[in-house]
Amino acid sequence: MALEHVERELAGSRGFKPSNFADTLDYAMKSDDSNWKNHYHGDEESKRVQRRYSLFDRARYYLPVPAVDESVKTLIRNLENAEIGLPLLSQYLTKSFERVRRGELEASPKALLKDCVRNTLIPYSMACRPSE
Repeated sequence: MALEHVERELAGSRGFKPSNFADTLDYAMKSDDSNWKNHYHGDEESKRVQRRYSLFDRARYYLPVPAVDESVKTLIRNLENAEIGLPLLSQYLTKSFERVRRGELEASPKALLKDCVRNTLIPYSMACRPSE
């Protein structure tokens, strides 16, 4: 989602067609609610927000859907052809921003995606460590 925000900021000046990742993902999720209907509750607006931003991360089940997969590929392709500057990283990818600024991480879409996944998994790996 954060990379799509970066993409939208850059699309106008770069002239590429936006990936529409979030909308494509939401359409796939609404078309098949089997992976989230037991986790997200409330009115339609509440469910829309939960599909997009929930900490339950049910969206991962929809990444293999062909339309969603193609939107991810478009997002990566668009950002590979644009320079992702520090101001946008600071705004949308704050954890990655510091590593890019220190030269520890490349500001490429694939490196940023991997870094975001890594950041998400750190608390889980810490929870698996034996207590001292």
